[in-house]
Amino acid sequence: MTTYIAAEFTWPDGVRKETWGLRFEFATRRKTTASPRPFYCPASLEREDFLSISPEDGKLRTRTARRIQESHRFKSGRLFSTSREYLRDMANPSHLNFNKEVLERLLPSAMSFTNLKSFDDFCRQFVLPAESVPVEDVTSSFRNSRILRTRTARAPRPVGPAAADP
Repeated sequence: MTTYIAAEFTWPDGVRKETWGLRFEFATRRKTTASPRPFYCPASLEREDFLSISPEDGKLRTRTARRIQESHRFKSGRLFSTSREYLRDMANPSHLNFNKEVLERLLPSAMSFTNLKSFDDFCRQFVLPAESVPVEDVTSSFRNSRILRTRTARAPRPVGPAAADP
């Protein structure tokens, strides 16, 4: 039994696409563990790229990793030996250019398909650094700005010819 998990990424130009994924092959239906085989394809992949009709019984069967790699869409794609190689290539600026530390924090939650209670919780858990952010200087600057704006608004305006001079 074989399972594929893949994500397709489309660049802003709408033309360039990359598919990054994992292939899991289980020895039998009763096995619950399989070694992942990471892959990359510089194109969009369709269901037909993973399946072929068996000449013996006419049923859809999963293509072998080698047969998928030989397909026309996969020509310049790659099967990786290790997850480390996969993540290294995925992080390259010529590919997805992701920050590895951020991905390691976000991926497990994203793969679990769970929603957080609020956007604030998401930011605190995944976006902001783990240590507390020093906000005193920003808060102080903001307060000073508000005070100056209020004083300026309340200040008497000059009257007469001097008021017209810049």
